[in-house]
Amino acid sequence: MRPSQRTRLATAAGLLTAALSTVLAAPPEAGAAPAGPTAGCAITGVAAGSAADADRLHRELPKQPAHELAGARLDGRTTWTVPGGRPVLVVDSTTGAAPATATASVFGLRFDLPAAAGATKGRYLNASQPPLFGGFTRTVEITVAGTGCNTTLVLTSDRSAYTTVAGIVGLLLALVGGFFTVLLARRPTGGWARRALLAAPLGLLAGAGEGMVLHESGALSPSSGLIWLGPLAGLMLALLLPLTRRRPRHAVAAPVPFAPPSHVDLAGRTVEALFTQSETEVVYRAVEPDGVTRVLLKAPQPQCAGDPAVLAALARDAEVMRLLDDEHCLRLHGAAAPPVVVTQDIDGAPLRRVLAAGTPLTPQQALTAVAGAANGLIALHRLELVHRDVRPDTIYLDRSGRTVLASFGNARPGAEPVPAAEGSAQYLSPEQRRGEPLDARSDLFTLGVVLVELLTGQVPVVAPDAPPAAPAGLHPHLAALIERALALDPAERPPSAEAFLAELSEAATAAYGPDWMTIGAATSAILIPGGALAAAGAVGAGVATAGTGITALGAAEVGAASVPVATSAAGLSAVSSGTTATATSTATSVSGGSAGSLLPLAGAATAVLVGVVLAVAPSTPAAAAQEVITQESARVILVSTWDEARGGSDTHIVTDARPVLSVLLGIPGAAGGELSQIEIGVPPGQTKYPAYFLATAQLKLADGSIVYVYARFTRTSADQPWMMSELIESKIAANVPKPKINADGSLPAAPELVADPSTLPARYVAWGQRVTDSKALGTDDVLALSTSGTSFLAGIPGFVGANGQFYNTLVWKPAGGLTMQPVLLEDGTVLARFNASAAQTLYNSPSPASRPCVVGNTTVSVQFGFPGFPTGKYREVTVDWAIAVTAHVPVKGAAAAKVTIEDTSLPTNPRSTPC
Repeated sequence: MRPSQRTRLATAAGLLTAALSTVLAAPPEAGAAPAGPTAGCAITGVAAGSAADADRLHRELPKQPAHELAGARLDGRTTWTVPGGRPVLVVDSTTGAAPATATASVFGLRFDLPAAAGATKGRYLNASQPPLFGGFTRTVEITVAGTGCNTTLVLTSDRSAYTTVAGIVGLLLALVGGFFTVLLARRPTGGWARRALLAAPLGLLAGAGEGMVLHESGALSPSSGLIWLGPLAGLMLALLLPLTRRRPRHAVAAPVPFAPPSHVDLAGRTVEALFTQSETEVVYRAVEPDGVTRVLLKAPQPQCAGDPAVLAALARDAEVMRLLDDEHCLRLHGAAAPPVVVTQDIDGAPLRRVLAAGTPLTPQQALTAVAGAANGLIALHRLELVHRDVRPDTIYLDRSGRTVLASFGNARPGAEPVPAAEGSAQYLSPEQRRGEPLDARSDLFTLGVVLVELLTGQVPVVAPDAPPAAPAGLHPHLAALIERALALDPAERPPSAEAFLAELSEAATAAYGPDWMTIGAATSAILIPGGALAAAGAVGAGVATAGTGITALGAAEVGAASVPVATSAAGLSAVSSGTTATATSTATSVSGGSAGSLLPLAGAATAVLVGVVLAVAPSTPAAAAQEVITQESARVILVSTWDEARGGSDTHIVTDARPVLSVLLGIPGAAGGELSQIEIGVPPGQTKYPAYFLATAQLKLADGSIVYVYARFTRTSADQPWMMSELIESKIAANVPKPKINADGSLPAAPELVADPSTLPARYVAWGQRVTDSKALGTDDVLALSTSGTSFLAGIPGFVGANGQFYNTLVWKPAGGLTMQPVLLEDGTVLARFNASAAQTLYNSPSPASRPCVVGNTTVSVQFGFPGFPTGKYREVTVDWAIAVTAHVPVKGAAAAKVTIEDTSLPTNPRSTPC
């Protein structure tokens, strides 16, 4: 086989390895994540501590009321870490439909998960442990299906993947199989058929082990059939590896050594590689004389070594770097000594080389790179300098995800005229092209040009009379930012680099979510996973993958000592530090002896490394605090409470709410009505007890009228049930505006009100005392009576005895606090409720001292007309008034200036003094 054919086969093997590893190892896209339930069921996960505990739960949970369930709320979630690995899933239908069914998936196989017997209406509970889950595998996928309820949930035990049977066996198979696959497939003797036949079984085992490792690490979904591609990939690589057998020593051409520069004094430094270059300057990677410290050396090109302008630019570059101290600006290393400028090392590549690789950046990566450059401009502009030469050549990407701004040779105050840098005319702002004085907004224009180039691969054309248009298909916020940055008039651009960065962050968050920068800055050096895949990656032509780009260098050309791993701060195919147009180090030839065993050892070592990374590192992190109630669980509790109440039980209703419920159920047709239009309000971030939620619903009666219901449920601790603590009903729905609930079910933030609800009880009592003392209603600065219905407060001035002959006093008692948490209503007011009380004593004469039973010649018979009150001859009668007050508090700035109150009263505890 000719060397060129062998090289192409090696490259093909490497490309195949990279492609398969990408398919097998890449986690599913965010959009492909399992979806939560579709508002048809509530899921509660209860972790059993032992097998006996699991048996107890399977007996008790089927009929336990929904109010008393205590466990992890899984509604809308896609994963659940199960402490101890013994899950009990309780699935309640919110529609009263038949119970859901469930299936379990593991290693691409699906099993039915039977339901426990004796469950209440609409409830499913698994009767047995999911197959293989716990000791054998740490991951299983549960699919729940029912009427209006379809969800997929991945369960993970809290043990490390490296301690399960599948994890250990998979890692051993990948390690041993990968080692011997390489060893046998590339043995120096025997034909292709014989070596492939020997390696094929081991490749299958290694691929199977690799699939098990990926399954345990969570990189593959338990229901995905891709896990079976592992053995197939191992087999194919075992068939391809014999084609890359080592060439004899005499046939290997030694790589050309790198020629260090000779036209400048290196001061004892060792040049290792070329970093980047332009027509006038060149940047090298180098090592200081101590043999440890790595630096970048910037020097003039040999043909420009005596050019005063080039030397002046280098000196200016060093001087500006000396003034800068920011992580997003290239830093000077040691004292400047032009014509050689020594800077910090950048473990990455210029942005220009990333673009030259031909792989476009993702939007998140492009925005992250530009955000880093903007941070560098912020530091430079604070020195009142304009960079004047921002372009992909002067922006460096570091492997850590950092963006570094470089090349400050043209940086000057904006009023100083400076010639444009060579090769940068297409990035210049309109005012810079015209030679006008500049400010920071000129650099922002060029940074906008760079952003468009990163997103599209093309530099926008700047016309004198028309600004470049934003690329099509962008999020509106991002398109608006680009149009502002590329405005011809500097006054229409962001005023500073800080403002540009703030707008960019806001636009990126709106377009790609709050984690756009984390995704964009992720380094993507991809090691090919273990086993046969890892071995092939080390042997099959030195494959290096980065993001979506792949660089394949044949082992015959590079040698084992210089196989590169390409990385990029923005996750792209940037050439690594040792991969340049010329090889950076002299590689030893690869043949027999110690080098002959290097490749299988490399494959085995890679398998160990990847196995540890995938199996140990992804071990379950500490569980985040879970919300104690979800919308679907709350819906189940509301419906369950209504069913209980219609059946005559008030077990989960507190005393204060029972009278209102009795009135509600007493409305003709209400007891047989079904709740509809249910809306649930759950406070966001509610992870501790005591907790609460709001529920609103409608009841349609037989006569077609609607009863509107508003209820509040509270739970004091996990050991106590959910209780209906408050209830309001109205036969005309419009009389009680609905509580405002956000689209996601959360409650709105508290608005600024015209009055603090907690001050209303004391203010109401004070007003009542004023009315009593003055025998006139008067007004209050904050409160106003509702115009609908009767009012206890308004009736005080009319308190007189029968025939005007009896007299009375009214004594108000101190007010308590609010009886319910204030709730924002859809009409823009806040609903608050509280109670007040007053004692009224009625006398049969104006003189409390005498109180005779006879006035003149007339015998007086006291008849007050209230149920339970005595009728006869009395000196005095005392009654306590229980007053319930509902207040509607306007939001500050609303048309209503006062708090509207509605008060109703009930006489209680009559006491009399007979004649």
